Amino acid sequence: MFIVFKRRSFSNLMNDTIEFFKTEGAIYFKNYFSICGVLIMLYLLCSYFLIDVIFNAIRESKYETSPVNSFIDNNIGLIIGLVIVSIILVTIICIISASYPVYFLKNIEEHPKEYQNKNLVVKTIKKDFGRLFSFGLGTLFLIGPLSLLLLSLSTLLVIFVIGIPLVLALFPTITSWISLSLYEYITNRKGFFESYKIGLNMLFSQFWIIIGNTLLFYVVMQIILGLITSIPQLLFYGNLFLSQKNNSDFSETQGFKLMFLAIFLLTSLVSFIANNVLLINQGLIYYSIRESKENKQSYADIDMIGTN
Repeated sequence: MFIVFKRRSFSNLMNDTIEFFKTEGAIYFKNYFSICGVLIMLYLLCSYFLIDVIFNAIRESKYETSPVNSFIDNNIGLIIGLVIVSIILVTIICIISASYPVYFLKNIEEHPKEYQNKNLVVKTIKKDFGRLFSFGLGTLFLIGPLSLLLLSLSTLLVIFVIGIPLVLALFPTITSWISLSLYEYITNRKGFFESYKIGLNMLFSQFWIIIGNTLLFYVVMQIILGLITSIPQLLFYGNLFLSQKNNSDFSETQGFKLMFLAIFLLTSLVSFIANNVLLINQGLIYYSIRESKENKQSYADIDMIGTN
C-alpha cells in the first residue's frame, strides 16, 4: 500500500507522484470517472450544443436577412438553459474533482482496508458538500481577487524584467497555497481562514521546494496538453492543405467546427486528469510537511519494530 506520511525531498515528490499512479492509478481513476463521469459527459454535451449554436450564429450572420442578434433572439431560451445547466454541472464537477484526491489520500491513511471503496468517498463528499461549496465560494471571492491583483502587478513589472520571475513564482505559489489550505480544511476540518493561515505557514516552511515542484508540474502538463490538442489541428490543416480548397472562409466549414470541438473536448478531459495529478502531488507535499512536524510514520515504524 502507498505510504502517505513520508518526508519527501524535491526529487521524492516527483518520484512518489509517479509511484502513486503506478500502484493506485487504475482504481483511483476508475472510481473518479464512475463518480464524475456522467456529470462530465453531460457538461461536454451541453458545451457541444453551445458551440453548435455559436457556429450557427456565425454562419447565419453572413446573410442580411438573419443577423446574429435575430438568431440569438430566436434561440435565447436554449442558450440561457444550456448556460445555466453548464454552470451547475461545472460547479458540481469542480467540487468533486477538488475534493476527491484529498479524500482518497485521507482514506489510505485512515481506512487502509477499504480506501478503494468508492462509496466511502461518495458518502463523505455528500456529507461535506456544503462545506466544500463554502470553501469554493470563499476562495473565488476572497482569494481570487487577491491573486488577480498580485498577478496584475507582477505582469506590469514584466517591462522592468523583475516581473518575469515574479510571475513565474506567483502561479505555483497561489496554486500550492490554495491546495494546501484545501487539504487542511478537509483533512483536519479547520475553518476557512484558519486553513488558509495554516496553508500559508506550510507553504513558507519549504517554499522553494514546493514552488519548484509545482512549477515543474505546470510545465510538464502544459507540454502534454499542447501535444494532445495539436493533433486535431494538424489533421484539419493538413486536410485543408491537401484538399486545395479555398480557405478564405474556412472558419465556417464543418471541418473547422469539428476541429474546435475536438480541441475543446480533449482539453477538458486532459484538464480533469491533470487536475487530479496535480492535487495528488500537492497532497504528497501536505503529508510530507505534516510528517516533518508530527513524525507519524516514524513512530509507526518504531511501533512495528517493537511488535516484531
